[in-house]
Amino acid sequence: MTMRQRCQYLSVVLLLGVTGCGAPDRSPPAGQPREEREAGAAIADERRLPVTPYRNYPYAFSDDREEVLRRLAERRAKGPSDDELLEEISRTAFGYFWHEAHPRTGFIYDALSNRSSSSAATGFGLASLCVADFRGWITKEEARERVQKTLRAILEDPGWEHIEGLFYHWVDAGTGRWAGAEGMCLHDHVALICGVMVCREYFKGTEIEELADRILRMANWSFLTQAGKGTISERTGFLTNVASPDNHDWGGVVEYDGMKLDYLLPIGAAQWPVDPSYWDRWANTYQWGDYKGRYHRITRAALWIHQWDNCYLDLFCMRDAYADYFQNSVENTLANRQWCMDNGMYSAEAWGLTPTTGPNPDGDGTVYGNYGAPPPPAGSWQQGHVQDGTIAFTAAAGSLVFTPEESLLVLRYMWDELRDRMWGRYGFTTSFNLQKNWFSADYIGIDLGPVILAIENYRSGFVWKYFMRSPEVRRALNLAGFVGVVDNFDPMEHSHPYAAWSVTGTGSQLRRVEGYAFEGTHSLAIRPGAAPRQTRIQAQPLRRDFSWHAWMGLYVAGADARIPFEVWIVDGADRAIQLDALPVQPALRAGEWELFVWKLPAPDTVNLEDIRKVVFAPLTSPARGELFVDHIFLGDDAPPGM
Repeated sequence: MTMRQRCQYLSVVLLLGVTGCGAPDRSPPAGQPREEREAGAAIADERRLPVTPYRNYPYAFSDDREEVLRRLAERRAKGPSDDELLEEISRTAFGYFWHEAHPRTGFIYDALSNRSSSSAATGFGLASLCVADFRGWITKEEARERVQKTLRAILEDPGWEHIEGLFYHWVDAGTGRWAGAEGMCLHDHVALICGVMVCREYFKGTEIEELADRILRMANWSFLTQAGKGTISERTGFLTNVASPDNHDWGGVVEYDGMKLDYLLPIGAAQWPVDPSYWDRWANTYQWGDYKGRYHRITRAALWIHQWDNCYLDLFCMRDAYADYFQNSVENTLANRQWCMDNGMYSAEAWGLTPTTGPNPDGDGTVYGNYGAPPPPAGSWQQGHVQDGTIAFTAAAGSLVFTPEESLLVLRYMWDELRDRMWGRYGFTTSFNLQKNWFSADYIGIDLGPVILAIENYRSGFVWKYFMRSPEVRRALNLAGFVGVVDNFDPMEHSHPYAAWSVTGTGSQLRRVEGYAFEGTHSLAIRPGAAPRQTRIQAQPLRRDFSWHAWMGLYVAGADARIPFEVWIVDGADRAIQLDALPVQPALRAGEWELFVWKLPAPDTVNLEDIRKVVFAPLTSPARGELFVDHIFLGDDAPPGM
């Protein structure tokens, strides 16, 4: 469904079901009775769940960072701890997926105001069930029973209706029959499959794994490349975005549209995969831009576009030939926030624009608005043209992993100042508009799902860990050319460098050089001191998890780039191991920059999930000339040229 059609469809539904200006549902918070919640808390304590963020360091810097930290400190002093607040928000939001599901199928209702089932909402619900078990909000038996019910209902006859194993967006929640609106939407089909994959990995070794595998094997991904003779997918070479019986092919997935997983899952599929060239063709349609000369990024106005796949894909300090997508989401979130702050109807404590429900222009009803900012290039889909002061709860909350402090400040403001107006049975309702004194009475599954998953990834990395174990994901990222980044020495506008560097050895120096690089714009220059053989260069990488990779490589240029040197990695327990060098074909060693590659060790020798240091000893030239290092990266499968 296009955004215009979605807006028209949901506007009718919401106008029938919700006035938008009434008080939120005041029934007790969702979930278990107090004694059961306390038992769940005890389970969580036994599991020693983290109370500090999964990545316990700042990785986004807004221009007003000091002011953000000051306001956060003031609000923290008079309220619950961050972990207590996030626990309450996510646990209560989970109640939507526990209670707003059809009792026979487990399919999730799209919203309180729309009782059709949404494939995306059901996918978020499946992943949230795993989170709920992990956190002790429900028992493992309850989680397993609900997941089994849902997966069986998807598979039964007729099950969730589909085209070539690609599921319709909207179905009757009790029967799985197509609801007649839209058809198969690739974004939403993939969102459902992502939830299935998390369940498969979390409940590995059970019937759920077998059910999930059957669902995954249904998809004929190659259908997306040939949805009909003369259709857009065939003419343009992009994957079909929407297909239905009455209109076979509504268009291709182009621009930075929806989820990277729209292309990655078809590429990495075990059967009927699509060719990896589709990834390159799609990536070449990205529209890059900035906001007021800053926030350089792939421009898309709505924050959901930068959130959904990052609920599952952990691309922190990873990139392909086109972008660092995690960093791209940081810049888009901060650009959205800055645009809000530059417009008086929003503030540093109340920002966040993405499609959601809002007041209609006359103030007597509710519409689904295409909110988003900054305005994208002319002609771009999902313009984000509606900016009337309506703020989506899911916007800042779903961006918690990108902008921790900035998002927490919004959540604390809502908790302190707006709770009496928009906290109901499932926690915060979907949106609010301070200019019009309007507060939504609705809850929407695809708004609450990203909140739960983003909060859990911020707290523990739980969803990332299980989803990234999927063989389809690993295969897809390899085929699309993704690598882990130890450092590429190119500066990032609002984030830490990839690694912190230091050098030991009398007179030895390190400096970043602009204009001379293997790729990008910068490299690291190393000038040895009086005793070059005693020079040790050390990096503390932001990407600490090396476990996903098989080898590390880097490029060196200088007076003598062929010299041997030792490379060590050190884990959080100070266990160190020297890496074995791997040969590289001479053809790849021609030219100014030389490639060196090392094999990563077995996980029993060092904790590859927590690498704190990479040490080069020595990384210098015998001629005592300056060496240049660039593109230190982590790869899987065979290194280049092997």
